[in-house]
Amino acid sequence: MSERHGEEPKVTKPTLRKVRHGEEEPGAREQSTTFCGTPYSLKTRVVKYPYLRSSYPVHPNPNSMRSTFPSTFALLIIGVTSLNAQDLYQFQNRWKPNEYIIADRLVPSVSAIRPDWWSAQWVFESVEGYYKINNRGRNDYLNIEYGPLECSSIQPGWWSAHWALEPVDGTSFYRVRNRWKPEIALHTERGYLEAGPVDLGWWSAQWMLIKVNPDGSLAAPPAASGSMSNRRGDNPSAFTPEHNGRIDQASVRYTDQISIPGQVSVGSRIYFFQQEVIANTESISFDPKNPPICGQTFTVIETTPFLKLDRPMPMMYNAVNDYFRFVIEIY
Repeated sequence: MSERHGEEPKVTKPTLRKVRHGEEEPGAREQSTTFCGTPYSLKTRVVKYPYLRSSYPVHPNPNSMRSTFPSTFALLIIGVTSLNAQDLYQFQNRWKPNEYIIADRLVPSVSAIRPDWWSAQWVFESVEGYYKINNRGRNDYLNIEYGPLECSSIQPGWWSAHWALEPVDGTSFYRVRNRWKPEIALHTERGYLEAGPVDLGWWSAQWMLIKVNPDGSLAAPPAASGSMSNRRGDNPSAFTPEHNGRIDQASVRYTDQISIPGQVSVGSRIYFFQQEVIANTESISFDPKNPPICGQTFTVIETTPFLKLDRPMPMMYNAVNDYFRFVIEIY
């Protein structure tokens, strides 16, 4: 690079600097250089932990940014969502809608939940454009400080406990990426919750943030109903009750498989709003823009061991046997 501009960079003697947690670490170096008359700083860290070792630029100069991180990570800068630190949310997986992130122990996991489980409720605390994700039940935070994903106590400066919400284009889902290691995101691709590299097409790494009340019921959506273009099965905030009931989401498949995160009882009625379904359309059995179940009302006749309705639903399947998410009203 310097030969192209006909000028050799002037590099000062390396000096020790503090690493991320404030301790002095041999191998942490700061180099100052001038390029075309403009001063730049290149800092690298060598961080030692029981489970990992990494060396990476912390403040690369503008000419090295492209080679340091893939261009897809630029989304982290412009795609951060603003959440209220007083609100509670549940993480629902797109690939398996009956699975939610819970933290009933040190290592968080995914499972079906009861609406009132504090272990499945999360608070987002804003920090420098990212979020610390606090579990209501444990009062601890998601982090990858020692490698694997944990829900544990943290120190204020840990980037390993800072997360960005990266919107998935054309949907209401998010990828949850780590600030310290932005190639790392939360996913369930191997059947369990972990933090690791992901492909952009993985539904297992895409999460719906469902706002809930302290008792676990869905928080009230905005007063005005959304336009039809926003009335999708992954966007409950675009709907308002039509029968004085409550808004919820149902994940359905075939003619008889249905899962609802909120509480239902025998005799409850379930109304399927008119809406579009976001789905893999390969060999799909229905029109996702006009699903035949929409506009229909069903009555719950059994709740255990599985939810059972008073009649079969229209057949719904695709090539990969996905569940399909619908917004419903329970009354």
